[in-house]
Amino acid sequence: MSAPADQDTENRTSISPGTRLRALRSERKLTLAELHKLSGITVSTLSKIETGRVSLTYGNMMKLAGALDIDPSVFLSISTSTPAVAQRHRGRKSVSRAGQGMNVGSGVYDYVHLASELRDKAFMPMMGEVTALSLDDYGELLRHEGEEFLYVLCGSLEFHTTSYAPVVLSAGQYVYFDSAMGHAYVALTQPCRILSVCATGRRSDSDFVMEPSGAVRQVPTAAPGFKLAGT
Repeated sequence: MSAPADQDTENRTSISPGTRLRALRSERKLTLAELHKLSGITVSTLSKIETGRVSLTYGNMMKLAGALDIDPSVFLSISTSTPAVAQRHRGRKSVSRAGQGMNVGSGVYDYVHLASELRDKAFMPMMGEVTALSLDDYGELLRHEGEEFLYVLCGSLEFHTTSYAPVVLSAGQYVYFDSAMGHAYVALTQPCRILSVCATGRRSDSDFVMEPSGAVRQVPTAAPGFKLAGT
């Protein structure tokens, strides 16, 4: 007897991020000008994203997700179906093969979003190649809600932030940081490949811990701008 089809991978239909954006905007009865005011992205760029003339970059995806108050993975899911509530919490999985994933590119990085068929993920895993060779190449630093883990797979890069001095990371080294802090990656070698994992949910200002006695104590979380680098 054959195993049942994986609910997350059956009956997939490919749909572009631009098409999704247009549908979301239409659903909310927003004009391009109104979405520009909410996201800060120019009307011209929004129009080009919707019509597929430019790619939806990671930075713009995060701006749109914040403006529309949606999970960013909505733009990346290859399925047109809406996941069941139970799927968002328990029992789902995604198995990918080499070369699979949704590509998102710009002049400064090229990302492949992994497990792109799953929506409402707790975090977003991505494989990428850093192509920017200077901060001038990179342009505006990225900022988005949540936390990010960056692991250098190949080559080396210079990691820039608005709160810390630049740090060089080579293959096997990593950094974990508050992604609301402006940040940029500049390649020092070519190729320079990375694994990036972004948690996009908002963190509360405090956590609760249980003492050995069983009492519950409230403690503050790390302050904005925290960074932990490792080798």
